[in-house]
Amino acid sequence: MKDGHPSETAAYVTMGRAVAHARARLPGFSDPLAMQLLPEELRDVTERRLRGAWPRNRRECVLAAIAEVMERLMGPRTVMIDRALHNLPPAAQVVIVGAGLDSRAYRLPGISGSMVFELDHPATQALKRARVADVLPVARQLRHVAADLTRESLGGALQRAGHSTDAPTAWIFEGVITYLTRDQVNAAVAAMAARSAPGSRLLATYNEPNWVGRVLGNRLSAWRSEPARTVFSRDEMRELLARHGFSVRADTDGLQRVVELGVAPSLIERTFVRFHHVVIAERG
Repeated sequence: MKDGHPSETAAYVTMGRAVAHARARLPGFSDPLAMQLLPEELRDVTERRLRGAWPRNRRECVLAAIAEVMERLMGPRTVMIDRALHNLPPAAQVVIVGAGLDSRAYRLPGISGSMVFELDHPATQALKRARVADVLPVARQLRHVAADLTRESLGGALQRAGHSTDAPTAWIFEGVITYLTRDQVNAAVAAMAARSAPGSRLLATYNEPNWVGRVLGNRLSAWRSEPARTVFSRDEMRELLARHGFSVRADTDGLQRVVELGVAPSLIERTFVRFHHVVIAERG
């Protein structure tokens, strides 16, 4: 991410959620706020894509292709994580690390009794707050924590914001691991574990080693200015979480997710999305 600029990746994943909501072809998915959260350019591209308009230039053509892939990625991924938040204990907290343009605090009834902490870089968070200035959250309380985690520890940012280590926490670590080094991932999970009361859960996403990353990774990273850095095998992720006291309850790749949701896999799931995992773990 460029200094002082909102995350491009956060905007792209929100574009995928906006398309998935508009097309309404995935059971259990709904994100009516996604379109409102988009920056103006991407909102315009998304609306034109949904109308079937022909791309006006090369950039719009690339963005339209990203929207198609992101719809297939974000719909099932969002449903899986949303489901894991349905049965939180009444006093549970929710911490969204690298919140981007996430809308859960505004749309998920399952977290209506929770205090939600959204942590992200100040530039991305400023865009998000401007977009939802007229929207009331459904969460009991929402705290925006502007933090550059390359300069401040996760634990320090949360302590400053009033996060409690006495109540269970649902950690949403979505779309972040890929862009960190292994040492940074380990430090983040260690910080979550240190602040997790019994009954806490971790909902994370990661990529396994794959041909897409090897062939296209450098080009995509250069185009987005947000380089992909880290991949994990299933066994490596399980071992990392176990080292910090988290037991894996589910780990699904992109192909497994659409099958579980009763949707016929497309070529996009069979090639690009299948290597992207959602892992759900609990701390005893």
